[in-house]
Amino acid sequence: MLRYFSSKFRQASDKLQLRGTLIKSTSNDMPTILAFPDLLENPDSLRPLFNKKLLEVRNVWLLSYRNSWLSERNDSMEPEELADDVIRFMDKHKITTASVLGSGFGGKIAATTGILKYHRITSVVSLDYSPMDLTEHVAYKELKNAIDFVSKLPLTTRANIDSQIRKNIKNPNLQRTIMGNLAEDETKQLYWRSGFNELSLAMNAKDNRKNIGKFPLIGLYPGRAMFLYAERSPWVHMSSNTIPIYNLFPVLYRTYGRFIDHYDTDNHNLHLTEHASSIARRIAEFYRWFDGVHLLLKDRSEIGKVSVPIRSRYDLLPNEKEFLDEVGDAYVPKMIPIHKHHNWAYSGNKTQIP
Repeated sequence: MLRYFSSKFRQASDKLQLRGTLIKSTSNDMPTILAFPDLLENPDSLRPLFNKKLLEVRNVWLLSYRNSWLSERNDSMEPEELADDVIRFMDKHKITTASVLGSGFGGKIAATTGILKYHRITSVVSLDYSPMDLTEHVAYKELKNAIDFVSKLPLTTRANIDSQIRKNIKNPNLQRTIMGNLAEDETKQLYWRSGFNELSLAMNAKDNRKNIGKFPLIGLYPGRAMFLYAERSPWVHMSSNTIPIYNLFPVLYRTYGRFIDHYDTDNHNLHLTEHASSIARRIAEFYRWFDGVHLLLKDRSEIGKVSVPIRSRYDLLPNEKEFLDEVGDAYVPKMIPIHKHHNWAYSGNKTQIP
């Protein structure tokens, strides 16, 4: 069984492997969500976001990104490398297309991967993150200072480390999160589940591409997306910080209140608030009806609903016409495009008719 101490293993950037936990859908042959937590957080903390309705139509991977928890470590955390990690994971697990969901810094993973690898990503969902320069935010500076301190802290005893953290880091939530990263390996030696040295390096980098608090201009994401954030968030300010979301995710224009919205809280971790069940219902609705329409021609046949562009009968391919002749016209639209299976690269049936 894989243990958390494997996260100490360093790896070349182009070979680095992400790891996590799979929550299988209750239905067969469903698409996949890749879910990433905030910095220093346990991926399992995201479980409240995925209710029974969602698991009827999606598999969910709870993943740790490079330099955190189960995954391997590397000094560099540039956008292209973060996105390549996700695609490398998808290739290893035979996933052709997937949606990416992230909370906090996990939202940066989702946004970056969607923009750079849009041909593999069916949608982006982000919780309390805006794709912008966060380095001047008070919350970012507080987190950076805490990570800098811990990166230099000797691993003596748990009691001494706890005492030093309480003395030097005033935010109780940060204290709990950091202590949750302290673990023992197979020889009872203490180690940090997250790579504080690597994270400190990435948070202090002067180069825009190397500093994980910045979001360099790398392109736009043309597909479906949903951004939810805390109304009084120290990370996403409603008055101004939502503008970069519209700039990089143009499909969200004029969708405020539906696909971009806020919740009445100051808690950065939306999935740990009293709104968690409401957010889970909203996410489930998004995945049941809106995920992937820019890739699948609005064909929802894998979840039992068909909503497709109208095509002339003269444009039908032979297998489409044969399908309509067999089932009749009573319950099936007369014009149906070929449905490209969500896992077409690894599926024996490359094309599927609803």
